[in-house]
Amino acid sequence: SKTNYKNIWSTAWPVMGALSSYLIFQAIDMMWIGKLGKEALGGASVGAAFLLLIFMFSRTISTGSMSLVSRAFGAKDEKTLKSVCGDTYVLSVGLGLLAVAIFMPLLPYIIPLFQLEPKVAHAAQEYMRVILFGAPLWYLTESGFAFFNGTGRTRTPMVVAFCACSINAVLDPLLLFGWYGFPKLGVAGAAWATVIASVFEATLVIYLHVRVRGLGRPSLVLKRFYEIISIGLPSSVRDISFPLVEIIMFRVIAPYGSAAVAALGIAGRVTGLMVIYIVGLSIALASLAGQQIGANLSHTVPQLLFRTIVIGSLFHFVVCIIIFAFPHTWLGLFVADIEVYAIGTPMLLILTLTMFSTLVVRSLSSIFQASGRTWVIFRAAILGQWLVHLPLAWYASINRLDIRWIWLSFAVGRLVETMVLGYAYWKKQWCGTLAEVQRRG
Repeated sequence: SKTNYKNIWSTAWPVMGALSSYLIFQAIDMMWIGKLGKEALGGASVGAAFLLLIFMFSRTISTGSMSLVSRAFGAKDEKTLKSVCGDTYVLSVGLGLLAVAIFMPLLPYIIPLFQLEPKVAHAAQEYMRVILFGAPLWYLTESGFAFFNGTGRTRTPMVVAFCACSINAVLDPLLLFGWYGFPKLGVAGAAWATVIASVFEATLVIYLHVRVRGLGRPSLVLKRFYEIISIGLPSSVRDISFPLVEIIMFRVIAPYGSAAVAALGIAGRVTGLMVIYIVGLSIALASLAGQQIGANLSHTVPQLLFRTIVIGSLFHFVVCIIIFAFPHTWLGLFVADIEVYAIGTPMLLILTLTMFSTLVVRSLSSIFQASGRTWVIFRAAILGQWLVHLPLAWYASINRLDIRWIWLSFAVGRLVETMVLGYAYWKKQWCGTLAEVQRRG
């Protein structure tokens, strides 16, 4: 049965492995760039943060595609499955090239908005001008991953991601410093290493796709493109809103001093590591739930949801023990400052507890993604993050309340998201036969 604990875990853990590969690579990448100096590191960091927003738009395609792929796979509709994949690749290349065409000419105008020092701004422009060429490749890769994740073959993306990150890590010092006869390109070398690794990654994932199932001819029907985007866009906007909220929160807590700003950044990185198991489980749930809906077995989806949350709760219990037992140790990995410890410890503990709500939110979101009913995800994020969390944080900041009220605003916002999604789930806005889901979508 696809609803048992073993199948959920076997689908989820490779996703966690792929995410871990990317996180480890990012750390290695920043380590090598840091050897060029703080200006290069600062420029690459700014460039990476901006490009993350561009990358997030690829979720518009991959989320919509995975929803359609998983349902077609569950319904054993081979013709639809192949045509969806073909349309997804066409759409990903088109949107990737559009991103390059739009943002490349705008780089000289975007970088000054960050008000960087001249050397940092120059490094950011060098890095972004090269790495932006990788956008169509990222979109292609995400589309390929959507096929494998949607059909439950999550180990393939993990292997591809590990290979690509390994190539990138090897090329970094060679192109940064000109070792062994390679050109010495400085910070642009790190960007070229990523682009080259992205070429390998996109090529490999498409090759494996063709070998496993064949690519199929795209339908090139506007209705199909609209269907993919209409399912994926609300989720991608939700994903994009989180880094935007984090950026605004730095402004909100700035009056509390540099220690508060540092604490927010550190707590965000630590909790970012905890999200790995949540994302892995949510992707597995979206894949399996879509397959069950496609097979007209919607009645099994609640069992899938419950068991996914049970597995996630076990992880959360272990994480809580580790964080609550050694909060200063985690903060001390980044900075040795008593004031940061005093401010950051309550936040780290509150965010750790809030991760259970995040688990529930992501799990419920997976059900709506599987059925193609993603606008409820968008509404929950807008209400919880933009209409509750941020206003509460602003109110506390303006009135100079204890900073712990700002930390609590995170929990309140996430609780509201949970309630909105939970109510929609309780009203069964996601369920029905495959034909009913398609009519509603």
